[in-house]
Amino acid sequence: MAGNMKLTLIIMAALVAVLLGLGACSLALGARVPEPVKIEVTTDEFADQNNVSRNVTVPVGGTLTIALASNPSTGFGWSEPPSVSNEAVLQQTSNKLLLPETSPIVGAPATQAWTMRALHAGTTTVNMTYDRPWQGGEKGRWTFEVEVTVEEKD
Repeated sequence: MAGNMKLTLIIMAALVAVLLGLGACSLALGARVPEPVKIEVTTDEFADQNNVSRNVTVPVGGTLTIALASNPSTGFGWSEPPSVSNEAVLQQTSNKLLLPETSPIVGAPATQAWTMRALHAGTTTVNMTYDRPWQGGEKGRWTFEVEVTVEEKD
């Protein structure tokens, strides 16, 4: 009986040591993962200024999410894919249409979000236009430009 108790304690101590080690590893790994960078431009901001520009710095290996007001039911849409001047520095990884959290109503405004990965140190410019893409459709209603500086992690 005492032998079983001793073995149980040894196994429990070993499990605790393994779990603590895993926790330390995940903390160390988490510390190296850069925080995502997000830029958001609302309909109100575009109403005040049709041409919006930003500057942002992202670490190598980090992500940049650009979330822009949109309303596809009007026939307007953001240029796809966005124009990236140096794709060796920044590369698009996803593009999603985000509907309002409340029950979506036909014609309700939405948000278009692009996620991009910072690949290498350098500078690049991302340009997008919001227009009706068909021939004769309204062009350049809104424009968005962001100057992205990608830096090595410290």
